Amino acid sequence: MEMRWTAEQKQVIGLHQRNLLVSAAAGSGKTAVLVERIIQMILNQEHPIDIDRLLVVTFTNAAASEMRERIGAALDTALKEQPDNLHLQRQVTLVHNAQISTIHSFGLSVIRNHFYEIGLDPGFRIADEREISMLKEDVLDEVLHEAYEEKRETFLYLIENYSNTKNDHNIRQMLGSLFEYSDSYPWPEEWLDESLSMYQCSSLEEMDALPFMGELFAWLNQMIQSLLQTENQMLNIAQQEDGPVLYLEAIYDDIHRLEQLEGQKSYKDWYKALQDFSFQALSRKKQTCDPEKKKKVQDLRDKVKKQLTVLKNSYFAYPPAQQLQMLQDEKIPMEELVRLVKLFRKKFAQEKGDRNILDFSDIEHFTLNILVDSETKKPTAAAGEYQQRFAEVMVDEYQDSNYVQEALIRAVSREENGEPNIFMVGDVKQSIYRFRLARPELFMEKYNQYTIEDGKYQRIDLHKNFRSRQEVLDFTNEIFDHIMDVDMGNIAYDEKAALYPGAAYEETKDPKQYQAELAGIVLSLDQKDKVEAEARYTAARIRKLVQSTEFDYQDIVILVHALKGFSETFVRVFSEEGIPLVTTSKSGYFSAIEVQTVIQFLKILDNPRQDIPLAGVMSSAIGGFSAEEMADLKAAFPEKSFSESVLAWKSLNKEEWEKLLESSKDRGADVQRIQQKITTFWELIEKLRELVPYTPVHELIQQIYRETGYLNYVTALPGGRQRKANLDMFLERAIAYENTSYQGLFHFIRYIEQMLKYEMDYGEAELVSSRDHAVHLMTIHKSKGLEFPVVFLCGMGKEFNLMSLNAPMIFHPQYGVGMRWMNGQYRVKCSGISRQVFGMLERKELLGEELRLLYVALTRAREKLILTGIIDEKKSFTPCPLKKGEKLPFVQRTEARCFWDWVLPVILSNEQPWELEIIRDYERAEMEADKKAELFNSREKILAALSQTDSKALSLWDERMSWKYPYEAFGIIKQKVSVSELKHRYMEEQIAAQAAEFYPKQDVIPYLPKFADRKEEENAGALKGTAMHRFLECFDFAGLLNCKGLQAGDWVEAEFDRMRHMHLIDEALAVRLDIKQLTAFASSDLAFEMAKAQKEERLYRERPFVMALPACQVWEEAKGEEPVLVQGIIDVFWTGEKGITLLDYKTDAVSNGGELAGRYRKQLLLYGQALEKVFPQMKVEKIFLYSFRLGSVISVE
Repeated sequence: MEMRWTAEQKQVIGLHQRNLLVSAAAGSGKTAVLVERIIQMILNQEHPIDIDRLLVVTFTNAAASEMRERIGAALDTALKEQPDNLHLQRQVTLVHNAQISTIHSFGLSVIRNHFYEIGLDPGFRIADEREISMLKEDVLDEVLHEAYEEKRETFLYLIENYSNTKNDHNIRQMLGSLFEYSDSYPWPEEWLDESLSMYQCSSLEEMDALPFMGELFAWLNQMIQSLLQTENQMLNIAQQEDGPVLYLEAIYDDIHRLEQLEGQKSYKDWYKALQDFSFQALSRKKQTCDPEKKKKVQDLRDKVKKQLTVLKNSYFAYPPAQQLQMLQDEKIPMEELVRLVKLFRKKFAQEKGDRNILDFSDIEHFTLNILVDSETKKPTAAAGEYQQRFAEVMVDEYQDSNYVQEALIRAVSREENGEPNIFMVGDVKQSIYRFRLARPELFMEKYNQYTIEDGKYQRIDLHKNFRSRQEVLDFTNEIFDHIMDVDMGNIAYDEKAALYPGAAYEETKDPKQYQAELAGIVLSLDQKDKVEAEARYTAARIRKLVQSTEFDYQDIVILVHALKGFSETFVRVFSEEGIPLVTTSKSGYFSAIEVQTVIQFLKILDNPRQDIPLAGVMSSAIGGFSAEEMADLKAAFPEKSFSESVLAWKSLNKEEWEKLLESSKDRGADVQRIQQKITTFWELIEKLRELVPYTPVHELIQQIYRETGYLNYVTALPGGRQRKANLDMFLERAIAYENTSYQGLFHFIRYIEQMLKYEMDYGEAELVSSRDHAVHLMTIHKSKGLEFPVVFLCGMGKEFNLMSLNAPMIFHPQYGVGMRWMNGQYRVKCSGISRQVFGMLERKELLGEELRLLYVALTRAREKLILTGIIDEKKSFTPCPLKKGEKLPFVQRTEARCFWDWVLPVILSNEQPWELEIIRDYERAEMEADKKAELFNSREKILAALSQTDSKALSLWDERMSWKYPYEAFGIIKQKVSVSELKHRYMEEQIAAQAAEFYPKQDVIPYLPKFADRKEEENAGALKGTAMHRFLECFDFAGLLNCKGLQAGDWVEAEFDRMRHMHLIDEALAVRLDIKQLTAFASSDLAFEMAKAQKEERLYRERPFVMALPACQVWEEAKGEEPVLVQGIIDVFWTGEKGITLLDYKTDAVSNGGELAGRYRKQLLLYGQALEKVFPQMKVEKIFLYSFRLGSVISVE
């Protein structure tokens, strides 16, 4: 059947002799069009070309293989129709050697053909990723060691101010990040030198002229425009018939002042304008209006105030002159970092040269050195050869190219000769590989420059989607029409960028059958695992979908942001629910117990004096030691470490042996059995250690498997096939290690530790099995390029990963590096203007990437989309109509923390066919009921089958299956517990009892979630309690002896100032202190009693304790006398002639002292018990609580 191409697709296939950029929307058939373009160039009757005269660059090896197969199949079909065509016969032969590959594969071919031009040994190999990590670490050690010995002033300044107090980990991280980032540029050292330019400014005028300052001024104007948008929204509400008209004066004043803020020309002008900005108070006159509208205006105005305050505190926290000085101060450490990175680059390259190895970065840069002159930046003679060879250069997934790849592509094209011949296809809305340093701005630069008219530099847009139903496209278009724009996402989502249906689907009788669904899951009080709650809902919804529609399990995919934190829970829950689920997890391999055991065994073969690995192997099936035996082993030599204890047992003389026998009688230890097991175990260790110096690691591991029988043992366990596959995979890793430039067991352990350090987990070994009839779970990144009938996008409420904003350095491709200003002498750090602006730009880029991830996820669905996620009840949202093409306010889009923050405001703002379904306990109960009904039916079938079974066999089966573990009750009893846990447990029991008595079950009220307000409510009570405790821990009570009455307040203020000056209390806690409440306490008789005790050195504060108590005294349900460790921290106590006085500070919101005393009585009695054990000659005479809320001392009996 002949393919019917659209007019735009025909243009893409037929246009040549130009640079052509194809912006191909999701599902637009770009791969099919690219393949057809190649086929048509080969089969062209007038100017046919050989396939090896095309350079086709793909993003992955898999994509290259698929494209080669498609082209090969098309050529085979054409040859069948024209069997005598010599040109076709030649192409069928050439297709296997055609240059259809990734940029790295092409680079390798260039290097192998031109190695002599860069002085490279042709016998090089591509190094293993872990080998490169180890080599980097070794070279960095050498660079820093030399720097410490050299003692340059600039290096010492860097160490003093930017390392932490214990090690130079921060410096290592900064050097590594700077090296990696600079390596993504064609000429890394030139970029490093350019990055220093912004630190050279000597005046405010020069600072204003820095390129990144232009970004700041544009950002500020954009934020002001967004605030004006909010003010106009307030204006519309106030002008309505029942609106708060008396607020209009203040609103007009806000608008006038905000408009005056726009267009400031310098940092100094902005600083002054924002410092002078003030809001007119809203009218307090009584007015007749809709109270909801009045409240809405007040809330919106509070938002404007808050956002303006954030601007001032973020970018104008320091005066202009101080900002300039901080920027200049950052020059010294930055210059030293650049010097060290250049030195590291040189030594690293030399080390790789000595070993004759290359990494992927070398492939790109060596290819560039062959093709481009480093001084003139012009193509070399070698590049000219490729320009003549390739009639056209084609780049797939162009939106994911970087600067080095761009330079390579241009070097082998004929663009430099005035004959542009680059074909680029991609979709900037699907650029999701920023973490690999992809540069979507390269795509957008051409997107904006190229014309849609016929010309040498032309752009063609493919809008039609041949994948998805109209319902999927309508939902996607509606969402992105209001959230994606040039300011976030790199492209305006308008009619040109929207998706249009091109696929033919049968009409359905039920219009809602294929509509997108949104499920917001509200956690109940007893639910703590968000992922499990979402997994259970998803499993229930999938079961219902499969039972009620034509979809089957294999039609469904679950997409998540990252498998870590999701895959294990989803696999477990789906297994419990009886739903088949497959996932290729990239985690879990190194946490597998069998792999951990073998790694620990290798560690003790390298060095037996390692307590944790030794204990791990001894307690495993290899050692066979029980917990009691290991405890007895260690108890025999309490003063020694665990490994020394084992060695001591091994070398006991007769006298020591007899002494040990005598002492073991009291403990009931079987010392002879322990001695025998240690001897056997250590003989095995010594036998295998003898092999270490001359045995390859993979052979050593095989010997371990044989000598211990451990491989056979794990194979016989439940899940044995998986366990065996994991150990086989570990053996493969050892073989791979033997091919690196490192040798020996010590370096193999380092090799494994590098994987753990950089989270290079392989995921558990994948078993070869049928994947039919199973739901798939994968990441959004993994799903790119794929399609599925039904897509569940889970984790909509999971917060974005914005950790890079807290990194020591923030990078920008055009402007360089933003770093913190730090003063090592006072251990003070802050973010100057460069750091703040770079952080703002980084946040925009991170959110833009998240936006594009959401687009990729939604466009994977062919027929149905279901979005699920946890919803926070505490967030509020007031619907606000959005016109076609109108974006959510810029501030709202930039404050998003999860996908819900973008999607829900759009869905709930207008009349939409999509509804947000709130999943609460009662709905989950209905799902559980459906599941139980299904299980009941299965149970009835099983019982019917059992009725035909032999009665004796049934009786035996019943006896065995009814057995109960006699000590089951002890399984719920913790062996170590904090006093706070016991208090919380008591409170929960009290609350539950009161709730049952006073709050009978209510009818369920429909719930509208609170989303837009993005205010995260902190646990203010806990923070205040922490602040008050810290103040009193540092407070000099003895100073109160010189104060009387009102003077105590002056002493509290003086102490407050002292603590802040000496950094004894964090600023975040200082603002939460209630000075009035502290003064009231300082004025009490109890405080003066504490002052006397401090003066006489009888006052003790914040004293931790651990004590053993019988389990029955700690847990009411426990019956035994087994000891339980109870730990806690006592706020304050002091000793006197009559005994000990114990005091605990409380900030709880209570109405009376009796309530507080009842809440904490058990906790304080435990404190008293602990003190009497510490001071056996004294008794706890008095126990007090001081309530800051009530301002009173409460005695606890």
